[in-house]
Amino acid sequence: MSRTALIQIVSEQTMQNILPALAIKPEKLFHLTTEKVTHKSAHIVEALRQSGLKVQVENIPLSTVPTIPEVSKLVQVLDEEIRDSGATTVVNFTGGTKIMSIGAHQGACSAKIPSIYVDTEHGTFIDGNSGIALSELIGTDFSITRYQRQITVNTVAVANGCERATGGKDWKKYLEIAEFLLGNPEIEKNAWEGIMGANGLCPRGFTPRRAIEWLNLLDKKIKLPSELTRYIERSGLLDVSSSSVSLKDSYRHHLEELAQKFDPGRYFKLIPELSFPINFLSGGWWEVAVVAHADKSGCFRDIRWSADVGFRQKGTDMEEDVLALRGVNLAYFSCKRGGDKSKLSRLLEEVDASARRIGGAFAEKYIAIYTEPFGMQKTRLEQRAKQLNIKILTPSLLRNLSCFS
Repeated sequence: MSRTALIQIVSEQTMQNILPALAIKPEKLFHLTTEKVTHKSAHIVEALRQSGLKVQVENIPLSTVPTIPEVSKLVQVLDEEIRDSGATTVVNFTGGTKIMSIGAHQGACSAKIPSIYVDTEHGTFIDGNSGIALSELIGTDFSITRYQRQITVNTVAVANGCERATGGKDWKKYLEIAEFLLGNPEIEKNAWEGIMGANGLCPRGFTPRRAIEWLNLLDKKIKLPSELTRYIERSGLLDVSSSSVSLKDSYRHHLEELAQKFDPGRYFKLIPELSFPINFLSGGWWEVAVVAHADKSGCFRDIRWSADVGFRQKGTDMEEDVLALRGVNLAYFSCKRGGDKSKLSRLLEEVDASARRIGGAFAEKYIAIYTEPFGMQKTRLEQRAKQLNIKILTPSLLRNLSCFS
């Protein structure tokens, strides 16, 4: 392939700028941006870098409301500059307003240079038929599937302005427990009571705030169904003896030291490990069940459980329940055991906002609810979910893998 430079319209959605760059592999990008989306250019370049493509970029500012002649003329001027450097110009006329897209394509036609459109919905590139055939640049296979492996959950998050998305936890380690609890709702209910019930390990959801309180919790026996303990023992989630189940005693030494001399950094690093089995048995297992069924459906790839997304240095990472990709679009899952039904409708707004923050406007959105709502609560929830294009998953629906189709 000859040296190329890619002219692109930058808008709120960035995947349509990333895919052509991965296909064409230009040595330079020219980003046509309005003031509102100038910052998106840096997100695109960083996402490309993390996908294995390092490329120079030059931002070309447009007016606040670009016109067809403005964009068309700019494409032609840039083409002359690119030709003088000995490279081939390609125009990506996906993105921006329709006026901007028309202008970019018109400029490509006037300069007789190849152009490309990204149809993410149908997973294909389209030849703009404005210059040499697109096939001469990327081959005859216009599908975007061959570039999908370069796109990960992390790529999508970075392309939408996040610093990173971590790999998450190993869900397969806890799959056996999750499947058992999903298939035995009465045992699951008793397990929840043993953790969060009035006489449980953490009554009504209370968890310790100090090292000495955690030490007291280590000495407390957890009342769990005997049928569940063998699964817990195999996973290493808790300490299991012939007579009792308790939090792991291996943390005692660390807690005793912290009780004597408090170290905030060490303490807050230890807390997620201490609280993991508590959170898992009181609802986190449901996340693993959702992950497992999503994986089994074959509809998703790069599935991540409990990934941190955001900005590590700024301390604004958020732990997300389940993230995955369908094609090159994010699938965002929020999982709730149930609890206060009055909060579920408000939660839908949070699901919509978080999915857009990480995956953009094309992100798929799911809310998985273990304790199924009923009556008017169910009706209101379904109505609002439909308005926000959020799919509701429940245990009964999860058993039918077509719920992901």
